[in-house]
Amino acid sequence: DNKTSGHPNDYFCSITASEERGRLQPPKVVTRSDLRPIYVDNSIIVTNKPSGVMSVPGPRRHECVASLAFRYFGKSYETSTNTTRSSCDTWRELSANDEKELDRMIVHRLDRDTSGVLLLARDDVCLRQLHDDFKD
Repeated sequence: DNKTSGHPNDYFCSITASEERGRLQPPKVVTRSDLRPIYVDNSIIVTNKPSGVMSVPGPRRHECVASLAFRYFGKSYETSTNTTRSSCDTWRELSANDEKELDRMIVHRLDRDTSGVLLLARDDVCLRQLHDDFKD
């Protein structure tokens, strides 16, 4: 039997060794082509998230769809001239403060292997409202 063991709930939630190796793989490197915005305004960024890439940075601060959106569109609409995918030509490095601002844009996340729509807030009022909406 090639099931992993050692956890008290292995009987209920065991996985194969190959599944375990797959879970430990580093995330796919995210590129500009992974940023597929649907809608951008002064309050939100709505973008497609392809399967296989991370939606949010996580504890190791991997590049992800949210950080790409932050790099290309910024948190503030007034400071961003990019509003469509065709204008995603401006790349900027993230400072420590930028990383804090990025964290304050995240409304929800999608699992790495899940594709779907990712919603990011561009201001704190919108973020609070969207968090409340997702709770309900």
